[in-house]
Amino acid sequence: IGPKDHNEFNPPVIKKIKGNWSHHEFLEPGVLVHVADSRDEVYTVRCGGARLMSTTHINEMCDIADKHCDGHIRLTTRNNIEFMVDSKDKLEPVKFDLASRNFDGGSFKFPIGGTGAGVTNIVHT
Repeated sequence: IGPKDHNEFNPPVIKKIKGNWSHHEFLEPGVLVHVADSRDEVYTVRCGGARLMSTTHINEMCDIADKHCDGHIRLTTRNNIEFMVDSKDKLEPVKFDLASRNFDGGSFKFPIGGTGAGVTNIVHT
């Protein structure tokens, strides 16, 4: 009875190293690497999101996750979107894909940032 354990839905690399973090680094605004005691690494690309998103936008997020992140995606409490990959080689294709997606007016659908020396979403009710 009740909801399933959220850990069941973590990406395999997170399941493997969760709770055994050595450190993390901000590689650039919106891009982090978490390093485990075992030296395994998880690269995260954080994008700005909105409190309310259309199903079309969510479907596009899922398409990106399917293409680059084995179908895994994470939404933060500040409505950011995080795409996680398990190797540095997969990082640039994710960033390029996100940067290439724009609204008709020209603004980014998935602006990368919100970490380190960057502005994160300002959340209020």
